[in-house]
Amino acid sequence: MMRRKRYMIAAALLLCAVNALCSDGDTNQKCVSSWEADCFQPADHLNDSDPVSLKLSAGKKLLISLEGLPDGPVCQWGREQGPLMNINGSVSMVTPRLSRTDSGMYNLTCKSQETIFSKAVDLRIVERPSKPKMSLDRINDQYTSPYFKCISEGSPRPSIQWSRPSSRDRRKDIDDWTAESSATTSNYADSGAMCCAKNDEGQECTQLYDFDLNTASMKPDEVSSVTINPGEPLVLRCRKNDDSSSIWEHDSKVLAETCAGNEICIKKDKHVESRMLYAFIRSVTSQHNGTYTCKNSGRIKSVDVHVTAESFLSSQLPDQFVTTQNISCLAANVSYHPVLQLCYWEAPDGSFTKCIRDETATKQRTVKYCGPLKSGVYKLHLEAGGKTETKKTIVCVLEKQEPSFKKTDNYLFVETVSVLPANSTWMMSSLSSGNSSETNPSWEVIESNNHPASDGFCNQKLTSNVSTINVTVATRFKFCLTDQAGSRCSEERYEVPNLKFQASTAYKSYDGHLIMPLRIGLLALLLALTII
Repeated sequence: MMRRKRYMIAAALLLCAVNALCSDGDTNQKCVSSWEADCFQPADHLNDSDPVSLKLSAGKKLLISLEGLPDGPVCQWGREQGPLMNINGSVSMVTPRLSRTDSGMYNLTCKSQETIFSKAVDLRIVERPSKPKMSLDRINDQYTSPYFKCISEGSPRPSIQWSRPSSRDRRKDIDDWTAESSATTSNYADSGAMCCAKNDEGQECTQLYDFDLNTASMKPDEVSSVTINPGEPLVLRCRKNDDSSSIWEHDSKVLAETCAGNEICIKKDKHVESRMLYAFIRSVTSQHNGTYTCKNSGRIKSVDVHVTAESFLSSQLPDQFVTTQNISCLAANVSYHPVLQLCYWEAPDGSFTKCIRDETATKQRTVKYCGPLKSGVYKLHLEAGGKTETKKTIVCVLEKQEPSFKKTDNYLFVETVSVLPANSTWMMSSLSSGNSSETNPSWEVIESNNHPASDGFCNQKLTSNVSTINVTVATRFKFCLTDQAGSRCSEERYEVPNLKFQASTAYKSYDGHLIMPLRIGLLALLLALTII
């Protein structure tokens, strides 16, 4: 019996593998868009004119839901002149991952016993620009400075901008997705250079690895390491404002100053007072790993070059985020190679928002979510170089609630909300003339308590009390709280001791100031009775 069951399972898996039994998606699963997939429901477009426009991000999957269509139809999906895919059940995954080459016109045709439904779909796959590839161009002209050239791909085709735009910049569209732009290096003789490719989906930038030997220390835009894919170009440059000569070394070996037929092109250039020396590799390989050092008159600056096809992805996100404002920003630091392809924030209600990214980051970046926040778990979904990562943070939006006080016979109670753990402090200031003034009271800590976190930490009810049994003069009290949201204190609360009648002294003031007036009153009363 057990052997037969195993054979049946194996047969089902085999049929699933050849797509004869199983669909790509779970037919009982509800069609819900996520950071990995977008849902398309034809029933929502029955009355729309053809074609229906559908835009998806590259790298995401497409789910088609037949929910809402009458009579449980069987549908076919495909390009006008291409293979058709059958869709059975309520949900089917059409494409595991979409790329810009999947853009085009598609037909969805559904048939049931009584009706035929057909809809044309204009599917547009949008894609962030690729990280621009920067190279050195026009290097064989002896009488002019070379040019920087940047190439980037994307959907729609990106536009390329330079950090110092010039009328001499040249742009060229290579194909429907690829753009190229060139800029003269003489425009950057005294600074670094950066090209940025931008379209509707975002921006990616590449910098010239520039090293200023006029200063001994590393400048903010100078890097100590570079990670690059095999086959990509690499441009290094050092410069100095004098007539002394510079040299480039690769792992302590001096590189010859030539370009023609050389694997590593060493190109000298001069503009105004800046003397520049380029090290340019048209297509890097593992042999180009190592340390590249530029030397000039005792000044030395180096960069470590790592050529690797391996991708990496790591992120740092706090475990908890506490804010007192409904509108704030979550932020995470992300390191990646080669490019950060997908980045989404997931809110506690399951909604997804694209990350806000640093516009000019080239190696690592801060990704943000800015807007209304709710208390709950937020997730950061990332993908770079085929690697994925999800990080979580618990957001606490602290409720604004003034402390509530209550007085019993000999105790003062307070109730409020806090982020745990927290530390609370009771403070007092007596109103006796020798202790404090009305405008500048002297506060004394009379009690301090720690409140640990238990099941939850956000907007937890916190109670505390302090004894007032020893209060013999009018006294100010205040309650202070310190937690992840900061430090805050309540308004001052006045407490006056109870005045009790005593037969031997009548009503006696807390400081004895009423004794003399009582004595004078009694003498006046006796004198009046004598006269009568």
